[in-house]
Amino acid sequence: MRSIFFRGQRGAAIITALLVVALVAITASALLAQQSQALTRTEAGVARAQARAYTDTALHWARGILREDAQRNTNDHLSEPWAAGIAALPLENAVVSGTLSDAQGLFNLNNLVRNGKVDAPSVQLLRRLLETLSLSPDLAYAVVDWIDADSDVSSPGGAEDQTYLTRPIPYRAANRALVTVDELAYVQGFDARTLAKLRPFVTALAPITRINLNTAPIEVVKAVMPELSDAELRALVKERLTKPFKDLADIKARYPKAAPQFLYSEMDAKSSFFTAQIAVSSGTVQIRTQALIQRIENKWPVIIWTAAF
Repeated sequence: MRSIFFRGQRGAAIITALLVVALVAITASALLAQQSQALTRTEAGVARAQARAYTDTALHWARGILREDAQRNTNDHLSEPWAAGIAALPLENAVVSGTLSDAQGLFNLNNLVRNGKVDAPSVQLLRRLLETLSLSPDLAYAVVDWIDADSDVSSPGGAEDQTYLTRPIPYRAANRALVTVDELAYVQGFDARTLAKLRPFVTALAPITRINLNTAPIEVVKAVMPELSDAELRALVKERLTKPFKDLADIKARYPKAAPQFLYSEMDAKSSFFTAQIAVSSGTVQIRTQALIQRIENKWPVIIWTAAF
């Protein structure tokens, strides 16, 4: 009987030992998994920090090349070094690419309201641009009402608080200048499709700005030079690559009847605002950053805002 008892004790001891070993193994495995996850998070954090550092460096490059360009000449066009951008530059553990585009080659939506008053030529310019893009020209009045300070509904197509307060999540018209083009998503009539179609041709800059005819897309040129035929517009866009406009006087001399005289005040051949698009790939981390850069005479260009996505 005693032998059977001791064999039972040994069996229990072996089972207990096996359970302890299994518990230790499970604990060790869990600790190793946690350590591996912590190491992965650390590596990802280092990669993100490195990517952000490369982004800052690329933005510094953008500011530097814009400053150098301003010191070389007084006009801006698509054959200049800044327009070439960075094409997949390999760095240590990362690849950086970037582009610079002229924000003043686009129509500035904030031009619609100047010194608190609606600017009729700008409204008509936006209406022509919308028509060119096969969008309703009446959307221009919805943007006007979003920006202007009063509560009077512009017609046709305008919308003020009484429209926005009836939405499922009510809000009011901003009654101030647009900060970004994406804000149009809140404006009456602008669904995702409409906004996507318009976005490449408009911008939202704080000061009143002129359109740079050297860099403007043909759709914007057509809106600001309504008297030109499609063939003449194509010729202008081709010619400016090898013979860019020097200044407003040059624009008037080469295209004296392209627009009503009052519209020439909306044109220029130089720019102060540029958009930088930076993409950094470091390991498994990818960061895309957009920044608005303002070039100020005799000063280092400043970054107005940045957005990561």
